[in-house]
Order: sequence, then structure tokens, then C-alpha cells
Amino acid sequence: DVYKRQVSTQSTWVGTLEAEICKIREENTRSAVQGVDMATECDIEGEEIRVLAASFESKLANLAEQRAIVEESLKSLLSEKATNESLFKSKISQLEAELAKVLLENSSLKTCLLYTSPSPRDRQKSRMPSSA
Repeated sequence: DVYKRQVSTQSTWVGTLEAEICKIREENTRSAVQGVDMATECDIEGEEIRVLAASFESKLANLAEQRAIVEESLKSLLSEKATNESLFKSKISQLEAELAKVLLENSSLKTCLLYTSPSPRDRQKSRMPSSA
């Protein structure tokens, strides 16, 4: 009797353990499937991240090229500005020299301002008729 109860208890216990093992296996299987799904999602997301990173690097390289072009254009414009300023200053100096030469050449011509007082005739009325 005791033996039967022990066997029965052990059988029940074994049955319970087997049921628990089945549950654990099912959970492991579900977890494994979820893990595979998650890994697949991670692979897809990882690939998307790699594509985005490559796109970002490409855009960054393009911006660096554009910056180099702008910097080169700016250097060229600054050089052109300096050249134009130099030419402008040279032209001003040349015109100032020509003006000084003209002033020296014509210094012998002097303007004379003659002041005359009004004559008595200027105070009289004109002799000419007003219809003329």
C-alpha cells in the first residue's frame, strides 16, 4: 500500500514534471521563434542603418566637395578684388599726375577779376524806346 502510494505520488510528480518540461519547451520554442523574428528585424534595421549611414557619408562627401569649390571661388574673387583695387589705385594716381601736369602747364593763365563802379549813364534810363 505504501509502495503503491509512493509510486502513485512519484507518477503524479513525474507527470507534473513532464507537463512543466513541455511548457518550458513550448516557451523556449516561442522564445526561439521570437528571437529569430527579432534577429531578422534587427538585420533589416541594421541594413537600413547601413544604407542610411552610406547615404549620409555620401552627402557629407558631396558637401565637402561643394565647400572646397566655394572656398576656391572665394579665393579667386578676393584675388580679383585685390587686383581691381590695385588697378583702380594705379589709375587714380595716373589721373592725379595728369591733372597736376595740366595745372602746371596752365599756371601762366591767370584769371583777372576787374571791378568797375557803375557809371552815371547806368543810372539814367535807357534812351532806346521800350518797343525796340
